[in-house]
Amino acid sequence: GRLPAAISHLRNDNGEAAIVPIVASHFRNDKVGATASSVTCWDDGHCPTLSRWFETGCPLAKEGVCALIGRGQEGTAVRAVIFDMDGLLIDSEPFWRRAEMAVFGDLGVTLTDQDCAMTMGLRVDEVVRYWYEQRPWQAPVSHEAIAEQIVEAVISLVRKEGKPMPGVFELISFFRERSLPMAIASSSYDRLIQVVVEALGLERDIVLTYSAEHEPYGKPHPGVYLTACSKLAIEPAAALAFEDSPNGVRAARAAGMRCVFVPDQALPPLSREGLDETLRIASLLEFSSATWESIQHG
Repeated sequence: GRLPAAISHLRNDNGEAAIVPIVASHFRNDKVGATASSVTCWDDGHCPTLSRWFETGCPLAKEGVCALIGRGQEGTAVRAVIFDMDGLLIDSEPFWRRAEMAVFGDLGVTLTDQDCAMTMGLRVDEVVRYWYEQRPWQAPVSHEAIAEQIVEAVISLVRKEGKPMPGVFELISFFRERSLPMAIASSSYDRLIQVVVEALGLERDIVLTYSAEHEPYGKPHPGVYLTACSKLAIEPAAALAFEDSPNGVRAARAAGMRCVFVPDQALPPLSREGLDETLRIASLLEFSSATWESIQHG
């Protein structure tokens, strides 16, 4: 079960409220990516069912501590937009499912669509590790080689069949007109990100791309978002994320960012647990000036 939230409110030298999450180690094997002891950080009660959890031995960087303990988002204008990529900008989630089913199938591991949805948003090396822990195979092939096979298969499919998600170009235009810098923070490898950016013709609009392959841990750990914000020279509270996976939403929220959730329709309902407080739209086409105003003014 879940641990109760325990929060201490302090005041800093400027008299501003600060929030200190209480963390506790415990065993969790009911969350993808947390198959051993993990740490759960509970937020301040505005979304009490949302757990922010990170694997043991993966301490937050200073920026992460600031994001969790520093001032809140209220009254902070959005100064940059950071997009997830797969399933958000390009309709590539089916490619990942096809690639994973084929590669793991060759190893004797049969995956269903629901199985693939469970690991959606995770880094590919973490997906390989997860399924090895769940259904170990005997083939003498390294995890790195398996991950490479999956990535190369997805790159090939993107080049042959890749299509933008509905509303992508309208959304890009919306933020371009408001002179907001736009970035991509993805669990995918750099070379796949570049293939997608070129395929969609976004080279002039995306000012930064950053892959979680450069982080010790992928989503739902907030590292990829925290580093992207640092590279953009903004505080996480001033950044707006767009995500299509629960793991991605958890990463953005744990970083201290606001987030728009555009759930993949293939996601099973249970995988969306704890995300009720996240702004949710069915498609990027639903994002409007009214949506933007509600985000800006809380």
